[in-house]
Amino acid sequence: MSSTSNHEIVDVCPTQIQPISHYMTEMVQVDQESALKAKSSTSNQSIVDVCPTQNQQISRSMTEMVQAVQESALKTMPSISNHSIVDVCPTQNEQISHSMTETVQVARETALKAMPSRVKMDYLGICAAQNQKKHLLRAKMLQLAQESIPKVMTSPLKLRYLDVCAELNQPVNPFIAEMLQVDLEYVPSSSIIKIAGNNRLMPVKRVTDNDTMVLAKVLANNTFVKGLDLRFNTLTDTGAEHIGKLLQVTPALSHLNLMGNDIGAEGAEFIARALHRNETLKSLKMTGNKIENTGAMHFAAMLQINSSLEELDLGDCDLHTQSLIALATVLIQNRTIKSLNVNRPILYSLQEEVTIHFSGMLEVNYCLQELHLSKHEMSDVAVERLCEGLERNFTLRFLDLSCNRITCDGVKCLATLLKQNTALEILDLSSNRMEDDGAMHLGDALSMYNNNLKALAVVSNNITGKGLVPLSNAIKTNSTLSYVYIWGNKLDEASCVAFADLLNTGRLTPECTDVEPYVVDGRVYLAELFHGLRKHYYWTPSYGVVDHPISNSSLPIRADYQSFSQD
Repeated sequence: MSSTSNHEIVDVCPTQIQPISHYMTEMVQVDQESALKAKSSTSNQSIVDVCPTQNQQISRSMTEMVQAVQESALKTMPSISNHSIVDVCPTQNEQISHSMTETVQVARETALKAMPSRVKMDYLGICAAQNQKKHLLRAKMLQLAQESIPKVMTSPLKLRYLDVCAELNQPVNPFIAEMLQVDLEYVPSSSIIKIAGNNRLMPVKRVTDNDTMVLAKVLANNTFVKGLDLRFNTLTDTGAEHIGKLLQVTPALSHLNLMGNDIGAEGAEFIARALHRNETLKSLKMTGNKIENTGAMHFAAMLQINSSLEELDLGDCDLHTQSLIALATVLIQNRTIKSLNVNRPILYSLQEEVTIHFSGMLEVNYCLQELHLSKHEMSDVAVERLCEGLERNFTLRFLDLSCNRITCDGVKCLATLLKQNTALEILDLSSNRMEDDGAMHLGDALSMYNNNLKALAVVSNNITGKGLVPLSNAIKTNSTLSYVYIWGNKLDEASCVAFADLLNTGRLTPECTDVEPYVVDGRVYLAELFHGLRKHYYWTPSYGVVDHPISNSSLPIRADYQSFSQD
């Protein structure tokens, strides 16, 4: 048996000790009641006094019984059939019964020590009359002990992985084996296997190219695994080739996350070519893989053929101007892509060609709902051209313009756009240069004209109370705007008081902003909360819920408008 199975049994069986202990307690109580019936009231107290002194011995007998059950399971691992457990467990019944008999014997000895000789015969006679009840309790204990075993049975998916490792003469990766330990009876229809290399909740051995070869064969023709998360591992172009082969044969895989690996242009070509014929994959994340211009061109060509992919993430992939223009051009005709991430490209021109092409695409595209253009060094002129395209667009819900060079003039163009009450629901302007004038333009647009925007991020924009107070006043009158993030600005006393008032009156809830008020010496200050639009995008928290909506408020908003568009 593998070490993984041993660990699982050790984890599961102790969880059964409490109910087993309950039945054993009942058995001991039967013997004590027998003794009490046979004794005078003067001896009752002596039994009560003596019994606790035997607890250690009773616990030791219980431990022996549980160990016997564990040995039954260990002898059958990693057997595929549950029948092997049924066959082996009866052979252990004698040992289990022996341990239980010892436990009952301890209770009897406890009672007998406290009895005068004249009532011992009566006691033993009454015990005999209670045998039937004790037999029933013993049967319940044995049944409960055996029921703990199927919970640690190795899943067929894990067994398939172990078989393929042996077939291909590859070492077993214990992290993968642990993640594949799935009981088919409890697998949801949208199950995702998470083998993320940045998992800080358990020991991780990062996935290699050879591991990917094994996984591709394990998941081929699998019908219940809908998602595969392989982010932050050590996959190269060779591993991407195995992933491409999997995409050609999988009948169910709809979500694939390859973020933060070492895949280059050649690996991107393998995956893109596999998607020419794939009709199941809905979401592909390649974030952080240096596929560069050549690899992105392969994906642009793929989007001319593929008619199923809805989300493509090519952020931080070192894309160049040529591939960005190619993607924008393809999306003029593509009618399936709903989300595109092209954050942090490598641009050498100051002519804003990329933004101009995306603006032209937005004028005619009626499917794209989410667009990430972070770290494009976008100027106010580029924002003005982008707004020209957005004026004719009625489907884009999420626009990410964070980490650009947008000042108050560019924000003024965006405010004018918001006054037209466009379809935008999420606007991320974090880490720009809007300052007070830009915040005032946004406050004016949101206070009177716009009732669609739900989330606004203006983090780190050098805004003082002069701009934040008008923004807070706009939030009071705008009933739709629910998520506002302002940390990183110059939070003077006026801005602290204004946002503390929003929180104290309930207009903003603590879950929907990234600040929390506190008072020192009668003055209001704001403390930072780890809340935002996409805080868990690149990493996994060491505790709590991954992708919690408090730290990733864009997720529930996205779910709302995506379900609305499907209806």
